[in-house]
Amino acid sequence: MLNLVILETNELTQLTLNSIKKNMEGATVTVVPCLPNQKIRTALQNVTETSLVVCSGLVLNINDSDIPPAETLSQYSLCCSRAGVYTDHKGLRHNYNVISKDLNKSHIDLSIFIINPDKWDELPESDKGVLHDQKILYMPRYMNHKSDVTIATATSAYTALQYGVLGLDAAVYNYVGNILSGEAMVDESYAYNFDKLSQYTEGLDKKYIDNIHKLEQKTKRISNFRDKLYTINKD
Repeated sequence: MLNLVILETNELTQLTLNSIKKNMEGATVTVVPCLPNQKIRTALQNVTETSLVVCSGLVLNINDSDIPPAETLSQYSLCCSRAGVYTDHKGLRHNYNVISKDLNKSHIDLSIFIINPDKWDELPESDKGVLHDQKILYMPRYMNHKSDVTIATATSAYTALQYGVLGLDAAVYNYVGNILSGEAMVDESYAYNFDKLSQYTEGLDKKYIDNIHKLEQKTKRISNFRDKLYTINKD
């Protein structure tokens, strides 16, 4: 397993640490504060070899099989996912235009990434515009099961449910915005597996524990059906 750096960008660090302790025994973890738009700079200041970097609040259950081979990673500056879950999806990418969000498949998500310091000649001042000349490897959609701006407002319930089923194989649950607010729309409760979070809340601030429990109650009405669909798809 790669060395792991947690960037503290919110008050949910303990959630991430608890998931690592339970699911990734033996992982070498470094926790560092991170200012806005400084994720890549902060990561490069704290790694000497190819490393996995995540923002606080993500729940991790990553196995070696989820990580691309070292030989592949050595060819790229960064391995990450796209900012919009469906920006590379022919049938659904138009939804970003429906809600007037200027997102396309070139926009990336820096809440989780694998960085190769050998491919960086200098330390960037900020994240803005720093990747235009870097070679990027994209993570599969299932790995970073993240919240998406179109789920609440522009995606059908069926598509949301499909995304929720996909998330049952996820290596990462990335629902930070919902956890911080404690809020979720109906289709978000179909799409996001909030019921997978409560086992990692020990030591978390009470307001965020309460938020997670609230979200868990919202998704319970669909979670059994989601689990059955997952089983059918596996058979």
